[in-house]
Amino acid sequence: MDFQPFILPIALLLTITFLLLKKSLPNTQTTQTTKITLPEPPGALPIIGHLHLLGGPAPVARTLGAMADAYGPTFTLQLGAHRALVVSSWQSIKECFTTNDRAFATRPNMATGKYLGYENASFALSPYGPYWRHIRKMATLELLTPRRLDGLAHIRASEIGLFVKHLYYSIANDVPNKAIALSTWVEHLTFNIIIGKLAGKRYPYARDEDKDYRFKEAIKKALHLSGVFVLSDAIPCLEWLDIGGYIKEMKDTSKVIDDVLEDWVRERAENRGGNDDAGDFEGSDFLDAMFSAIPENETVHGYTRSTVIKATMMILIMTGSESTAETLIWALSLLLNSPRVLREAQREMDSTVGRARWAQESDIKDLPYLQSVVKETLRLYPPGPLSGPREAAHDCWVGGAHVPRGTRLVVNLWKMLRDPEVWSGPDEFRPERFVEEQHRDTNFKGQCFEYIPFSSGRRMCPGMGFGMRVVQLALARLVQGFDLSTADGESVDMGEGLGLALPKLKPLEVVLEPRLGKEIDSEEMDDRGGGGGSFVAVRRISQGIDRGSSCHSTSGAEVVAGSAAWLGRGLSCVCAQRRDSDARPSFDLTPAQEECLEKLQNRLDVAYDSSIPEHQEALRALWHAAFPGEELHGLISEQWKEMGWQGKDPSTDFRGGGFISLENLLYFARNFPVLLRKQEGSRALWEYPFAVGGVNITFMLIQMLDLEAGDLLNLFSEDELMKPRTFVGATFLKFLEVAILFYMTENEMAFDLLYCIAFKLMDHLWLAMHASYMDFNVSFHKLMF
Repeated sequence: MDFQPFILPIALLLTITFLLLKKSLPNTQTTQTTKITLPEPPGALPIIGHLHLLGGPAPVARTLGAMADAYGPTFTLQLGAHRALVVSSWQSIKECFTTNDRAFATRPNMATGKYLGYENASFALSPYGPYWRHIRKMATLELLTPRRLDGLAHIRASEIGLFVKHLYYSIANDVPNKAIALSTWVEHLTFNIIIGKLAGKRYPYARDEDKDYRFKEAIKKALHLSGVFVLSDAIPCLEWLDIGGYIKEMKDTSKVIDDVLEDWVRERAENRGGNDDAGDFEGSDFLDAMFSAIPENETVHGYTRSTVIKATMMILIMTGSESTAETLIWALSLLLNSPRVLREAQREMDSTVGRARWAQESDIKDLPYLQSVVKETLRLYPPGPLSGPREAAHDCWVGGAHVPRGTRLVVNLWKMLRDPEVWSGPDEFRPERFVEEQHRDTNFKGQCFEYIPFSSGRRMCPGMGFGMRVVQLALARLVQGFDLSTADGESVDMGEGLGLALPKLKPLEVVLEPRLGKEIDSEEMDDRGGGGGSFVAVRRISQGIDRGSSCHSTSGAEVVAGSAAWLGRGLSCVCAQRRDSDARPSFDLTPAQEECLEKLQNRLDVAYDSSIPEHQEALRALWHAAFPGEELHGLISEQWKEMGWQGKDPSTDFRGGGFISLENLLYFARNFPVLLRKQEGSRALWEYPFAVGGVNITFMLIQMLDLEAGDLLNLFSEDELMKPRTFVGATFLKFLEVAILFYMTENEMAFDLLYCIAFKLMDHLWLAMHASYMDFNVSFHKLMF
């Protein structure tokens, strides 16, 4: 075939095709001369690049912020073997988290993920992909959705209530105007909230040098290590040298954390008995949910169930505890340095919530100034100032500049949130800016790119809703309940430490002065925990006294819930008779009353003996009834102070009441846990210590019945019981007899039931008096007389 006739047309066609392709494709030569070249600071050294410029005492975010002032909001660095893109303006950050969000969604392989994140099984540190999507979705749905957060509100409310109550106790028992280490208290608060949500755990405020304490400290250290620079992250070939010793620290810290988490996983597996559906109910915690979601012998993208659970728990505890605590500490520090803002926050609290009850989560929406204080705190001190490292999964373009695959992305949120073009007076603490029209609708949910303290895009913090609820309610209670000041009247040192969450360099110490005094009111007795039908129970027991022979099958909890007022009225009448006349009561003892006295005598004769196994077991049972799920570390332990004992050895407080006082406490703790933990209604957070109060009630009842230890022998004359010597004793004895008839119970338990009624009455009087911790003796005197 002759191709000569086709040569010219083919050549022409090829020429036209080449010209069209050249026009449609980027011109390599032209691109090289016209593309945007991002600035780069001078001074890069061989091998290490710009690493030496990032050293020093200042946080890296501040150092990079100073570079942005010199070279612009978008520039590059050479960090060892890796190229890094640093962005500091909201425009560039928006481009990274929208147009290029998928390109920058992965994490680089770093020492933190390897040694603290269970070989990148921790979803916050794992690369972008199916595993990350699966575990993040599980964590979000089972723990962090608004519905789940609402369902776990009782844990937040309970822990914050205990936190404030412990502060009141500390103030009452310490030197006046002495500063307390509030940083430590806040860290413990947020730690207990997150482990309560995750695994139903709680650690006491007492600082025992035990496994639990080491675990808490290891979590804090892990967050710090997550923010340090490990040289092998920039120069991988130097990992074996472990320059700085950070890898060894990570391994040691991870071992401490893993030992505790492994115990939790094993304990939960044993309790579930191999039933993978045991956690499928509304009240289950996150650990149950993970057991149910991952079958026992199934791996998740190469990780065992145990590894996935521990890795997920670890990162949630680390970020949910320490980062939240740091935000609250910064907020308090800013308020201490801004008395005007503190006064305005307290004014809003008083006018909106008042002083008759404590602020609740439902009040936060009506406290815009308090919300603005938290927003402004997050602007100045974001929980992740550099947003966590990212890496370009493929080539992309930012600000017209080409970003090759493998480039590290550093997002300087700290610098962006202080941009003077967006925020007037960017370094000033001025919460009013979020009330003013310009920023009134600004939120932190990731779409207002000038304000993204929790980052944005696929890798934004999923726990921001949890953190905000804790910070806002805890701050509301502290602002409402205390006047805050420093010990020396000087400003708080606002120096910043090193770490992932921008911690405060020096721990916060604060002088707290209760500002509510005795003005806060309590709810009505039945609203705070009385059972339904308590009025019927009171009427029945009153009728039983009159008839002396009525028998009904009503539960003890039902009666105690509503009997305190009736009991108080009865005592008032009796005590009035006693004041009007010195005459002794005149009546004959019934056989039932004689039996009651004899049984009580036998119980009162038993002193508490810490060497008797039965007494030891009763003491352990009391702890487990009061704090189910919390391990007791010994019969002599700082933990006992959590229950209200005066020291770490409860046996010293039983000397006055004997073994019966322990039996009374145990009976009450088992049957009336709501009142024991003061979980319902508006409570006075300076309340009486449960244990000491309970022992005093036993002693009070013994006195009222004329059964004081010193008079026991005088009650017997030739094997015959003598009558009580006072109207109060006679009335109590009659109550005791009716309790036996009414409940058809053993007469040994009748005294315990009467004890519970007296406890309920004491609780009611305490709140009605608006009593403080210092009014302990006064309130008991009123209870007796």
